[in-house]
Amino acid sequence: MAKASIVECQNHVIDAVDRGAITEAVRQEHDDRAADLLKQIAAFIIYLQSPQAKKNAERIRQRRSTRGKGARPGNPEPEEP
Repeated sequence: MAKASIVECQNHVIDAVDRGAITEAVRQEHDDRAADLLKQIAAFIIYLQSPQAKKNAERIRQRRSTRGKGARPGNPEPEEP
């Protein structure tokens, strides 16, 4: 979804140049930023599919399941009344 939204923004910026709302130089700046974001998203997707991400997710699930009822992040054990 994020990738498609960035590409859509790139198309809107091209339309803005065609309508004279912005210059080609401004479009190029935005296009460079969009290209960088697309690279970052691709790297994040690769990480999410990695064994390390799966290990991290499992570690977090285990931590959540062992906290006990009423526990909150930053306060792993419920307080005694």
